[in-house]
Amino acid sequence: MHTDLTTGSTKTHLIALSVPAMTGYFFHTMFNVTDTYFTGLIATPALAALSLSASVFFMILAIAIGMSEAFTAIVAHALGEKNTQKSQHITLNGLFFAFVLNLLLLIYR
Repeated sequence: MHTDLTTGSTKTHLIALSVPAMTGYFFHTMFNVTDTYFTGLIATPALAALSLSASVFFMILAIAIGMSEAFTAIVAHALGEKNTQKSQHITLNGLFFAFVLNLLLLIYR
């Protein structure tokens, strides 16, 4: 599906972009709430371990979200120029970078 965001109503585009983002953030928050609830049912040390590992998890998550936003902005700029070949090249570079970063995190965990 290809949507040209350079034409049309800004309000419509904002709704089309924000609804999936809000849905994703909602389910991410519900995952954390559910995780904390069921971990609390296991034992207090398990909940403490979850709390200690949360900072590392959020740091990795922040890096991933930041890189995602950066690549999204660069691809959006290329698509705004109507240069689909450049946007596809940037997308492939971003996917390759994510793959390499995942391998590094897998190796050094």
